[in-house]
Amino acid sequence: MVSLCRSAVPTPVKIMYAGICHSDISTLSEGWGDMSQMFPQVVGHEIVGEVVRVGSNTENGIKMGDLVGIGAQSDSCLECENCKDRE
Repeated sequence: MVSLCRSAVPTPVKIMYAGICHSDISTLSEGWGDMSQMFPQVVGHEIVGEVVRVGSNTENGIKMGDLVGIGAQSDSCLECENCKDRE
């Protein structure tokens, strides 16, 4: 489960598919250099999933049951509980 975090209330999304890109492979193979202090790693950040709950502040007309895509550079507020817990 991942949350869209563009509004005051994150929108939970059930992950159905996640892609792995070249950056993920470079991270896992330490192609960027020594990353031994950064493991364990979870890669796969281009996500497609189903919205499982919406709140009154959900933006962009997103409704429960909608399929959504979450790209590598999706927005994060960095202030909500999920962001602070690094989820």
